[in-house]
Amino acid sequence: MKKSSALAFFLPQWLLLSCVFGPAVPAASADQFKANNNVTLESGGSWSGGFAPATNENGIWDVTVATSANCTNNLGNVVTWGGIVISNPAAPVFIGGSTTLTLNNGISLGNATADLTVDCGTLNLGGNQVWTVASGHVLTTGAAGHSGAVNSPNNGNFIVTKAGGGVWTTSGTSDNGSTGIIVNGGIVNLNKSSNGGTHSVGGPGLTVNNGGLARITGTGGDQIYDGATVTLAPGGTFDLNGNSETFANLSGTGGIVDNTAPGISATLTLGNGSSTFSGSLRNSGAGARLGLVKSGTGTLTVNGTNSYTGGTTVSSSTLALTTTANVLMPYTNTTGGTL
Repeated sequence: MKKSSALAFFLPQWLLLSCVFGPAVPAASADQFKANNNVTLESGGSWSGGFAPATNENGIWDVTVATSANCTNNLGNVVTWGGIVISNPAAPVFIGGSTTLTLNNGISLGNATADLTVDCGTLNLGGNQVWTVASGHVLTTGAAGHSGAVNSPNNGNFIVTKAGGGVWTTSGTSDNGSTGIIVNGGIVNLNKSSNGGTHSVGGPGLTVNNGGLARITGTGGDQIYDGATVTLAPGGTFDLNGNSETFANLSGTGGIVDNTAPGISATLTLGNGSSTFSGSLRNSGAGARLGLVKSGTGTLTVNGTNSYTGGTTVSSSTLALTTTANVLMPYTNTTGGTL
């Protein structure tokens, strides 16, 4: 008995309290698993543990969602989650609504057996993040006639890095404000109904690395913000896919700018700024043509070997050719341009 009293005397107070009242330190946060129902996602009843995901927790759709109809869900109020993970639910997951979902960490379909569509209004980024989509699967944000904004609040200039061999299609009618994209693998479809205020790629620009493809599939000719830069690494491809596009600079140590749309002409217009591009420009689609316009201020230096056939126009700017492989191509030098 005395031994026990002595032991109790020397035990830390927090441990004594925990013996009587339970753990004194709150339990660590845990991810939340979607229950097999279609209760609105902001409600605790929508989730197996009785709590909706917190700001550092993932919402996970796994085998628990065993009914296909319960893979279609609605978000009825503003929420902030850590991220979204799609594992092996019964059917493709659809998150609808007309509100704002903020994600602090990202989206993972890295081990998914089903696709994901997030079409709940605005998807805000809480910081730079990785969105992983496994080969054979598709992540879609937005839809025709819906917002689909992937936004960096307060001009945050956050970057979404697309990883994995699958596809991310960014759709909708609202701007991906101040959001940049890095394609490290797979395909990113730039699929907005674009205009001067609606873009798939914001000011931080677009970077396509080895094994990545960025492809224009939307309308309006303004998928990329006019002041942005597109940077290609060797093995990266930017496909206009029959769509003309304007942005400030094209740069990179390699890669391909292509027009793969059969029988369709497209024009790439580069505006104010100076850059060096060491990749190649081509039109690989049957009967396709790609034209290049360098306008505004600054110098575009072209180091690679090009085979595009849509002609080149230099207007109020400078185009520098550093290889004789480009010299025999047709060029038009308008007022104020330098070749």
